[in-house]
Amino acid sequence: MRVFPLACLAALAFLTGAMPGAQAKTLRFSGHDFVVRPAGVGGPGPNNWSARNAWVDEQGRLHLKLARRGGKWYAAEVYTRQRFGFGRYEFRIETNVDRLDRNVVLGLFHYPTSDVGPDATHEIDIEFARWGRRSGPVGNYTVWPADAALDYTTRRFRMPANAVRTTHVYHWSADKVVFTSWRGHGTDPGRTIARWRFVPRDAPARIAQQPMPLHINLWAYRGNPPSDGRDVEVIITSFSFTPELTGAADARKRVGLDHSSTPAAWLTRWNRLESPSGFPYIRAEHKARTRNQPSGIFSGKGYTLIEYKEARHDQDGGRIAGYAGPPARRGGAAARQTADAPARLYR
Repeated sequence: MRVFPLACLAALAFLTGAMPGAQAKTLRFSGHDFVVRPAGVGGPGPNNWSARNAWVDEQGRLHLKLARRGGKWYAAEVYTRQRFGFGRYEFRIETNVDRLDRNVVLGLFHYPTSDVGPDATHEIDIEFARWGRRSGPVGNYTVWPADAALDYTTRRFRMPANAVRTTHVYHWSADKVVFTSWRGHGTDPGRTIARWRFVPRDAPARIAQQPMPLHINLWAYRGNPPSDGRDVEVIITSFSFTPELTGAADARKRVGLDHSSTPAAWLTRWNRLESPSGFPYIRAEHKARTRNQPSGIFSGKGYTLIEYKEARHDQDGGRIAGYAGPPARRGGAAARQTADAPARLYR
């Protein structure tokens, strides 16, 4: 069942952000350069857009505003020219989104460039909107298909009425997208508001497989102004992106093995698994060529590195733990070390 008309979901009339002969305004936010959508009229909505309605304050927070000037309402949008692919995207919001007017939409999403696909494909969205309705859940997780012949898939969720600081994440992989929202800007998994795992059988047709720019926007649904006639301002405290680990080289770099004396060739097999929180595990197995190895992370007679994995909760930013222990025939419990501890094997 559609929650809103297809043409109204994050449809953009432009992707470069620059008008002929004009230089686009840019903002530095959370270590990334964002282009501010310049003045003009276009989708979604359609809306009037204004570069004046987006700025970064002295604390480094991004502000977006939907405001009335001269009898017209103006929306705001920023986006990256850089394209981001598989990985973990985290947005920290400092606004009570449950109180957004029924005609207001806040979007945090990937959107395809023309070489990736047309509108209404490839998008991955976290949106806060009631789509003109007076009541109902304000949260929306949505995945648009890579195949234009298919329909989008969405999951609505309620936000707490009194939550000003909230964190929202989606982890985009080739075969799934995992969404999570929780109270506060910490990492406590016990404060979860909503979670949804989208794992379709036909993932290549249902989930985007190519990197895309990231967008953040605040706009009026169908171009209708806020029903209470008041300006709306939203604050995004921070944004972060953690690339997905894609192979042995990336994983060795992530856990600090590059400065180890252990030859990379000893890591012979890497398998991606999934943690309870949706963040990937990385498993590494190797067999030592002799019983006595050079000093380093694999030091110790008969020891084998059996696993590297991401920390259990995806909220904690991807801290990696290593487990090392003796071969099964020797018995004994595995010894644990973290990536930020000395590269030493404990008996």
